[in-house]
Amino acid sequence: MKKLAVSVIATFAASVVAFGAVNINWFSNPTALDETGAPLVAGSIVQLIKAGGAMGAPDLAAPDFVGGGDTLVDTIAVGAGLAGGADGVFFQPATTYDSVLPTDTLYVRAYNVQSLAGAELTGFWYGNSPGKSDWKDPAGSPPPPPDNWSVEVATTSWMPPIPEPSTVMLALAGLAMIAIRKIRK
Repeated sequence: MKKLAVSVIATFAASVVAFGAVNINWFSNPTALDETGAPLVAGSIVQLIKAGGAMGAPDLAAPDFVGGGDTLVDTIAVGAGLAGGADGVFFQPATTYDSVLPTDTLYVRAYNVQSLAGAELTGFWYGNSPGKSDWKDPAGSPPPPPDNWSVEVATTSWMPPIPEPSTVMLALAGLAMIAIRKIRK
């Protein structure tokens, strides 16, 4: 019975320590830029990501291109909810993220595309903001005001297209035909 009580208490203590949330109001500063230095067009994708890895390039094999130990927290679009869908501007009003602890590092990734579906076949530009941590713990009474995070991000890195398997097979078949013709001559 004593061992059971100790394990229950240890499990409860671990769950209390691991529980937390942050309340963040995050927005572009002043505008999110594309690879030419112009504001990203309205509808371009912006992701809030919890760092678990090196905050590197998008992982094309992962859902929403977030992998390598990182976790997608939120996705918004440039200009969403703004009058006229303003280019280059994104704004997410105060939102509580239960999956983020006050000590977690977050970063923003912006894309120059309006949909990630098929983007790996055409190629795209993306950019990561610097990481930020040390968020306010909203568990206080009264809860503190939300953290305001002014994010600077520009799509300065190119992700080249990945050819479809049929394209690769067709190219290899063409090279094989050329090699066969050269050998026969």
